[in-house]
Formats: sequence, structure tokens, C-alpha cells
Amino acid sequence: MKYLLTLLLGMLAGAVLAVAVIWFNPFVGERGAPVTPEGAVTDRWHFDLDAGATPVIAHSGERRLVRRPEAVSELWETPIRGVTSGVIVMRGEDDVIAGVASRVGAWSRDADPLRSGALYDSVWLLTLPGRGLAFVTQREDYWSLLREVAVPSAVRREAWQGSFETSPAAGPASGGAARVHGASGALDGLQGSLVARYALGAYDPRVGPTSMTAELLVSLAPSESESEPEPDAEPAGSDDAPVAD
Repeated sequence: MKYLLTLLLGMLAGAVLAVAVIWFNPFVGERGAPVTPEGAVTDRWHFDLDAGATPVIAHSGERRLVRRPEAVSELWETPIRGVTSGVIVMRGEDDVIAGVASRVGAWSRDADPLRSGALYDSVWLLTLPGRGLAFVTQREDYWSLLREVAVPSAVRREAWQGSFETSPAAGPASGGAARVHGASGALDGLQGSLVARYALGAYDPRVGPTSMTAELLVSLAPSESESEPEPDAEPAGSDDAPVAD
């Protein structure tokens, strides 16, 4: 009996230690200074991410987020069960609609609470009327948001209210920003980076964020291949050509 009790106490102590290491691990979830896009900011957009503000949200039904509209089908097929997709209406600094973002994301296979954090990978299609289309590839680390807000709220089974700001950028561009590639219209040939900054004011463990805004900082410029001038064409008659007497 004594040995069994010792074994159980050892297992309990090990479990508590493992949780503590994951919970207070200084190597994940902390990104230091806020990440900024590479180069000058050319666009600045904002949008709401409240549970009822996003016009379209689709997932497998296993997420806490409310699906919108209610009639949208669940993503129950095995290859996409872990995927969440949505449509976001973006507004400019003058609060006028600047475009629409279609986003598809899922928890990254590289996510590791001990080494890399709660990584989330997503791709965006930005539709900007009068300007064109652009694609975004993004990775974010939501560990600090989970640790500070979501998990405590779920454990206590009560809504959270306060002020929590985060910029969880984790790549794939250098410095942690997302990559942006212009695809059509005036954006064709442009490349750059994007950083998302979130401000959470309220969270309900049953439905997710109930008061949350996001700001996108974008830097776009001609790609190096587009900006480099093409070499001058060789003149028809070069100095090496034989000259007739």
C-alpha cells in the first residue's frame, strides 16, 4: 500500500510539473516587441471578430465558434474536419469598406506546447474592388491568448471581460509577418507582408470572442523581378561582327 501511495503521489507530482512547464514555458507564446510589416505600411484595415459580426463562419461543428449563417453546412468530411473558413469585411481608416477577405485555417501540424506554441496556419484571398486580388499565407501563435483568456474562462465556466491585446504573428516571412502576393489588377506583381493585431474585450467559453477587433497592417511593393530593369537588347550590328571591305 505504501508503494502504491508513493507511485500515485509521484504520478500526480509529475503531472503537475508537466502542466506547470507547459503553462509557464517562456519559450512559447511570447513574441517580445510587436511585429511590424517589412517596409513602409501601404494599407491599414480593420474589422470586427465578434461572435455575431463575421458574416460567414463554417467549421466541423466541434469548434466553440458559432457557425454563420445558421444554415451553413458543417465541414464534416475527414480531410477538412479541422478546417475553419470564414468571410471578413474589411474597412479602411475612413471606416469605408475596403474589401473582403476569405480565410481558411487550421491548427498547424508543427504546433507543440513545449517548443513552438499553439500555431495556427491560414491562407487568405483578399478581394479589393477597383484594385484586384491578393493571396496571403499566414502563421500565428495563439498560445498567449489561450493561456491568459480562453483556458481560464473555460475552466471557470464563466465569461471573461477585460482588455487583452496581442500580435501573434509567427511567419512565414522574416520577422514573423505573413506573406502577401498580388494576383490581379493593380496588385499584380506586388509582394509584401501583413501583420494582424487583435484587441479582445470579452470572451464567452460557449461561443468564443464576443467583443474583438482586428487591425491589418500591410506593406506592398513591386517584386524584385518586376522592379529590376531588363538588360538593353544587343544592337543589330555589334563591334564583333565582321566588316566588309
